[in-house]
Amino acid sequence: MGKNYQGINGNFSGKIGPTVGRQSKGRTITAIYQPIVKNPRTTKQESNRAKFALVVDVMHGLAGWARNFCKGITKFGTGYSNLLKINMDGDVVAGSYPNFEFLYNKAELSRGILGCGYSPSAVIDSGVLGASWTDDTDGVINLSTDKASLAVYNSAKKQWLYNYTSGTRSERQCSMNLPTAWNGDSIDIWIAFSRPDFSEVSNSQYLGNMSI
Repeated sequence: MGKNYQGINGNFSGKIGPTVGRQSKGRTITAIYQPIVKNPRTTKQESNRAKFALVVDVMHGLAGWARNFCKGITKFGTGYSNLLKINMDGDVVAGSYPNFEFLYNKAELSRGILGCGYSPSAVIDSGVLGASWTDDTDGVINLSTDKASLAVYNSAKKQWLYNYTSGTRSERQCSMNLPTAWNGDSIDIWIAFSRPDFSEVSNSQYLGNMSI
């Protein structure tokens, strides 16, 4: 707090409003207050913010999915915040600031203890995405009744579509209808497995980029 010694027009020292005063050789020297900047916008900070903005830009449509597949990754985070964290901590962003690239094949949409089927793969036929895998049921961790789920991203339209399918681990296949408005576009595809109530989930598996 500033101290005024001789009335409103007199000498003062310290800060009064936006003005800072100090005494030097019997004179009052004033200046406009310059606060300490806690956000100096260094290159490192700008780089981290740009990375985060890119991850959010790609994954902003996955909040519902993340509530089921990413809810248990950290102790306190929400499913969506966990989704962002695991991808920020991973290798999903490549390049140097400000020219960053999102690597879809590195993206993680789920983390858990279940298996994701042996050698899962995908095909697209007449607007239907189909996935298949070799059954890895072991009766202990991987159960025959575990459900397969598919998630796809259309980067041209910046849209996600996901489907908690009816396909089970033992059935070795599942499918998803794709929007006709996506015809001619390419999509990135992931699969993940879970208990029917999502109490346990698998790591997600990237199945590639395909044209519709």
